[in-house]
Amino acid sequence: MACNCFEKTAALFKQHISAKVGDALGEIEEAGFEHSLYNFHGGDHSPVALNFQFRYYRKRKGGGLATNKTKLDHLCIMSYCPLCGTKFEGDGIQTEASND
Repeated sequence: MACNCFEKTAALFKQHISAKVGDALGEIEEAGFEHSLYNFHGGDHSPVALNFQFRYYRKRKGGGLATNKTKLDHLCIMSYCPLCGTKFEGDGIQTEASND
C-alpha cells in the first residue's frame, strides 16, 4: 500500500477510546473503519470508502408524494489518502508467479 495511515489512525483511535472508557471496558468486539474494502485488483487502493446517502420520496401518479422513503447509497472510493495526501496508484498490472 502507498501509505499506512489507516492502520496507524485505527490503532490510535482504538488506544484513545479504550483509555477513555477505562475500567468499564470488558472486551472489544469490533474496532475499525466502516465501509472497509477488499480490492482484488492490482496496485494501491484506499482501504475504506465514503458512503454517499441519497434519500427521497417518489412522486405518485396523482402528483402527491409516496409515503415510503426510497434509499440509494453509493460508495465513493478515494484516489488519494485523506490523511497524508499520498496518491493510490490503482489498478496496476500484477504478474503471476509461475511454478516452473
